[in-house]
This record gives sequence, structure tokens and C-alpha cells, in this order.
Amino acid sequence: MTRKLIQMRSNSSFLKSVAIAIRGVVESCRNERNLKIQWAIATSVIIAGSLFHLSAIEWACITLCIGSVLTAETMNSAIESMVNLLSPEIREEARQAKDYAAGSVLLISITAVAVGAIIFGSHLFEWLRIQEQ
Repeated sequence: MTRKLIQMRSNSSFLKSVAIAIRGVVESCRNERNLKIQWAIATSVIIAGSLFHLSAIEWACITLCIGSVLTAETMNSAIESMVNLLSPEIREEARQAKDYAAGSVLLISITAVAVGAIIFGSHLFEWLRIQEQ
């Protein structure tokens, strides 16, 4: 095979992988209630960040938190689906796998709330101070 043909196949394979990943994001957003809630919260945070004119560093922190929470929620959904497929009967190990995955979403969500409180708290205090004057 020529290099050009190999490169074309690699590009095609990569584009197919991206298309599959996008399909996964879209399907999970359509089908998973908690992911819809997380997207709504993310949208609210982005709107609040725009209103408070966050700095580049603050946006970077917020973006990492949003991405982490959405990723954890999506992985939690994937793990739950896989466990349901592999273990339709009630088993302790299946419960543990689901609980651990859900726990990881809770942990990153608490972290994101803490980061948000630090970032937005200072902006909110500044805004309240200006309102008092």
C-alpha cells in the first residue's frame, strides 16, 4: 500500500471513531435523566460565569469541573448499562459496581461545587459590596 492510501484509511478510521463518540454523547444526553440535569447545571454555571466576567484562569477551572462532572456522569451511565447487561439478576457485586460508579459522580460533583463556591463566592461578595454603596 502506498503511504497516501494508508493515510486516507487512518483519517477515515479516525473520523469514524469521532462519529461514534459523538453518537455516544448525543444518545447519553437523550436517555440519561441525571446527565440532562448536569447539562442544565453546566449551562447555568456558564451563564453565571458570563455575567460575572470570570478571568481566564477561573474559566479554565470551571471548564475542567464541568467536563469532569459530565464525564463521570457519562461513565457512570456506561457502567450501569454494562452491569445491567452482564448481571440482570440482583447480585451484591453488581450493586457495588453501580454504587462505586455513582459515588465517583458524587465526589467530583462535590469538588465542582467547592470550586464554584470559591470562584463565584468572591464575585458575589464583590457584587454585594458594590450594591451596598
